[in-house]
This record gives sequence, structure tokens and C-alpha cells, in this order.
Amino acid sequence: MRFLTFFGKNILQDLQKCYIINLFKGNGNAKSYQQPSLRFPQNGSQIIIKREVKTMNEIQAVKTAKIEEVKKNSKKGFTLVELVVVIAILAILAAIAIPVVSSTITSSQRSSAKSNAQTIEVAIKEADAAISAKDDTVFIDKANADGFKASSGSLTLENIADAKAIKSAITATYQINGVKDYIAYYDNDTQKVVFLGTDDGKTVDVDGKEYTGTNTVALSTTTDDKQTVASVKFNGTGKASTT
Repeated sequence: MRFLTFFGKNILQDLQKCYIINLFKGNGNAKSYQQPSLRFPQNGSQIIIKREVKTMNEIQAVKTAKIEEVKKNSKKGFTLVELVVVIAILAILAAIAIPVVSSTITSSQRSSAKSNAQTIEVAIKEADAAISAKDDTVFIDKANADGFKASSGSLTLENIADAKAIKSAITATYQINGVKDYIAYYDNDTQKVVFLGTDDGKTVDVDGKEYTGTNTVALSTTTDDKQTVASVKFNGTGKASTT
């Protein structure tokens, strides 16, 4: 404390803002440091005290500048040229993707309609055969003894749908290439099931071809905004009739 008192209170206050950089004992020369610095000779020794290069205010100023730089960079947006390029790329991708997706959806709908038509057709042929043979193995109401059975001489489409669990296939509808409400029909002449729709007043199949058959019976109908199984009956002759 005698050392600090010798230089007075001002030096003590100054020491609070400085680092002790090095201590050299003996008669050797003190290592050279940049100013500002304070030298205190005592008993052949030198104490070199160097002020801190950066004060707390300077450090805070540097931090503030860095933060402002980060904020400035984070606010940078796209240039007009960059936006135009991005929009052009998106337009090209859309032009390529939309037709491909549309074609895939159309192909899937056609395949589904044809598959359902085949499922219904097979069930109807099996039912007709069972009616002719009076075979109640499959086409019979197992939950009700007084219910439908093939040996009775006829079956409704509802009976066939229940026995073969194909109601969803019968009531399915499709929208293909802008043509809405393709539904299942039974052609009495060809004994085939087809999904038909109307395009510009013409009856067309799922391939978009005009259908010329005239002896067809709709297998589903719209009831209370829902597609339901139509009232159609089969009697073992391969012909469908409305009930």
C-alpha cells in the first residue's frame, strides 16, 4: 500500500482500469510495450502496466455493430431478376407435371371402372347360373330363412350385391376427362357390364368412345344425393329387368 499511496489516489483509480502486463526483477531492461503505459521503479524493479486495449464501451460498440450487421443481412430479399427466374422455373415444372398427373388419374379411374364392371358381371353370371340350377349354396339370405334364395327362380340385384358383397362396386361413380357421373349399366344384348357417361349428348364408355348399345339397364340410381343399387331383377336367362 505504501507503493500505491506514493503515487496518490489518481494512480489508484487508473490502476483499476489497467492490466498488469509483466513484472521484471533485477537490473534488466523492461520489455518494450506500446503506450499508453505507466512505469513504477522500485528497488531496481520495473512494473509495466498497460492499459486495456479495448474498454468495455469499445467491446459493446463492436457487439452492437455485429448485431446490426446480422440484422441488415437478414433483411435482404430476392431481387426482381431472381423472382422472375424462380417463377419461370415453377411455371415450367407445372406445365410438365400437370398433364402427367392428370393422365395418371384418368388411367387409374378407367382401370378401376373396368375392374368393377368385371366384378359385377361375374357376380351376375354366377347368380343366373345358380337360379337355373336352383343352387342356394351362395345366393341365399343366411340370416333370414324367409329371405331371398336362388331356388326361388329370381334374384334382385340387391340380393346379388348382398351375397357377393359388391354393393360398393355397383354404386361407384367416376369422372373421366371432364365427363361426370359414369355409372354401371347392364347390356342385355351382350350380357356385359359397362360404365357409361354422357358427353355432348352422346353416350360414351370410359375410353371416351361412343356407346351404341340401346338395350341397357342402369344398375345404380341416385337417392337422396346418394348412389344406391337400382331395382333390377335377374331370372336365370341372362337378362336384366326393372322391378
